[in-house]
Amino acid sequence: FDLNNKKINIDLTVATLIIKSKYVIDGKILILPIKGNGDCSLNLTNADLKVNLDYELVKKGDKEHMSVTGSKLDFHLGKLDVYLDNLFNGDKALGDNTNKFLNENWEVLAKDLGPFVAEGISAAIKQIAAGLMDKIPYEDLFPVSV
Repeated sequence: FDLNNKKINIDLTVATLIIKSKYVIDGKILILPIKGNGDCSLNLTNADLKVNLDYELVKKGDKEHMSVTGSKLDFHLGKLDVYLDNLFNGDKALGDNTNKFLNENWEVLAKDLGPFVAEGISAAIKQIAAGLMDKIPYEDLFPVSV
């Protein structure tokens, strides 16, 4: 915590982070033409996250609370496993081979997907921090020593 400059820096190591969502794709991933829509699962293993939050103090009633004004996330993955359901209109053989190819080339795929994954993780961390900051006054989080 850098209270003078209103910054919070957090380093986290997450053993496993599973992201599930829906996807729609019609284009290329790496060099592979790919088309489909359905469920998506991303399993991030041994993710090192560096979170930087900027904040300002805002008055709520008679107390000051922190309010996030900006966030930045850098991360490094130990491994990425991806599964895209219903590729190529449900063609199982083509879908299985595509998922296999993506997982064999996970490092390159992680570079392509990295900014999108970082944006999602950053938004989640910012939302959690904002919820905490909204409920707990600044002086309760960082009491002044007497």
